[in-house]
Parts: sequence; C-alpha cells; structure tokens
Amino acid sequence: MKVGIITGFAPGEDKIILDRTTFTRLTGSALRPKQFASVRTVKQARRSRALITYVRSTGALFYNENGVGAGFGKGGQFADLTNGLAVIDQT
Repeated sequence: MKVGIITGFAPGEDKIILDRTTFTRLTGSALRPKQFASVRTVKQARRSRALITYVRSTGALFYNENGVGAGFGKGGQFADLTNGLAVIDQT
C-alpha cells in the first residue's frame, strides 16, 4: 500500500474516508468499536485484530486486511498522522 501523509488532522473535527475498493474488509458507513484500535507500538499493531489501527508513538495508520491472521495480510500502513494524537473511534 502507498502511505499518504495527513497533516493538520484535528480529532473530533476531521474524518478520514476510506474507499471500500481498497479497504475491502470494511462494511457499513462507520467503523464499529472492535474494528478500530489505538496502540503504542507497531508490534502491537501487528498483533491487533482491529481492521484499522493507529500507532500513537509514530502516527502510523494500518489496515489489517486479514483480521485475526498474523500481520496485515495484503494491507499495511496506509497513512501517517501526527504522532500522539488522541485519536479514538467516534461511532
């Protein structure tokens, strides 16, 4: 996956819209609580079962295409945000 750089993202004001053509495991119009995780390290992101994972220490956003399988499957990092944001799922 190509990694996009997102600057000036304001949690609570801005949204990230994901295309189901690329993010094929996503369903519905918003992430359900178990589909999003905010973790401290990339190692934790690799172990996460969430479809979308934000790594607070680096600002990286990952798509976990294979769900409970090891790693990210055909997914991987798709964006860089500012690290340390208080990003949470607002669904």
